[in-house]
Amino acid sequence: MGQSLLKLLPINAQSGQCGVECELGMRGLLVSFVQALDCCFLGCLVNGHGCDCLCVRLARRFEAIHCILDQGLQLVFDVQYSPGGENPGCSRALTVEERYVTSKSNIVLGAFTDLLQANSFRMPINEPTALDPWWNSYKAAIDAGIAKGMKVIIGFWAKDKGIGKPVDNTRWYAMWKVVIDAYVSNPLVFYDIHNEPHGFTPAQWITQVNGWIAQFPNVPRQQIIVAGSGWDDNVGNVASSWPDLMMEIHNYAYNGPTTTAGWKSNLLNRLGNAVSRTIAGEWAGQVVEDYTTGIEGNADKSFIVGTANTILENKMGSCWWAGAFAPSGGTSGTTLLIQKGTGDTMTFTVNNQATLTYVQHSWGLN
Repeated sequence: MGQSLLKLLPINAQSGQCGVECELGMRGLLVSFVQALDCCFLGCLVNGHGCDCLCVRLARRFEAIHCILDQGLQLVFDVQYSPGGENPGCSRALTVEERYVTSKSNIVLGAFTDLLQANSFRMPINEPTALDPWWNSYKAAIDAGIAKGMKVIIGFWAKDKGIGKPVDNTRWYAMWKVVIDAYVSNPLVFYDIHNEPHGFTPAQWITQVNGWIAQFPNVPRQQIIVAGSGWDDNVGNVASSWPDLMMEIHNYAYNGPTTTAGWKSNLLNRLGNAVSRTIAGEWAGQVVEDYTTGIEGNADKSFIVGTANTILENKMGSCWWAGAFAPSGGTSGTTLLIQKGTGDTMTFTVNNQATLTYVQHSWGLN
């Protein structure tokens, strides 16, 4: 099995605007680690609210990813959201000292690798992240993962509420140029072109991706990740446009079936012929302690068991949404870890070993 991926949340320090502005509210900001077929993601705390995270495991020749997205984790930066709306944006921000970012990143990375067995991380960006003054501090979190030998998935999250696509392609390309210039020669860095591109029709999304590839021909194709159309929920209707690229699908327990067989069909039917090169970039249900009974007929249990088995059987990558939750000691419905303390004293413990076992099962670890 390949190394794992951990994801850190791009959050800004002290009373400032965060480097990444959220499009999807609680799920907006996140950072994840992706190495080999494993990955982990972190979230951030915002005025008592949180941002979810998830795990991914890459498929076959793209290597495996063990990944967890953490929810509400006040990690490398302190984040402050503006009140109201499903898409709280980030308020004023200050640059974070790079040594501070590296120190806190190392604590988080250690928790994910040791407790969750992750070895990679996914880092969200948007135009202000790369084009505004805090880029060097933000970049320090990416560099901390690379220094540990982790693979890093850098993914674009549209910052503008409800749009689901860049407002200005010129700035979008400028953002990606900053990132690619910094890391194009590093085989540990992957490029997730656009998270949940629901602002495009499938045909428009194909055109957008082709434009990105033409704009950055120096990016190794084996390090490019393309989202399924819509909310990353349909790979099959676009994947044939790029037969050699890694694809990404998202799925959650609220999407319908209540049997393990139903969830297997639900996932595979949306992948077309791209199963062997698709990662489950986000998947999650309510964590439970007992999987000995009542799996069939229960949406969350059947989703977790059926999806974990399907990911493993098809050698896909898997990325669980919600590894940890802030504030200190807090939990949520999909939390796998509990954070205790803050800053240099923060530690983590496993909140739900039964569900973690199935997440690790999807990675082929047990």
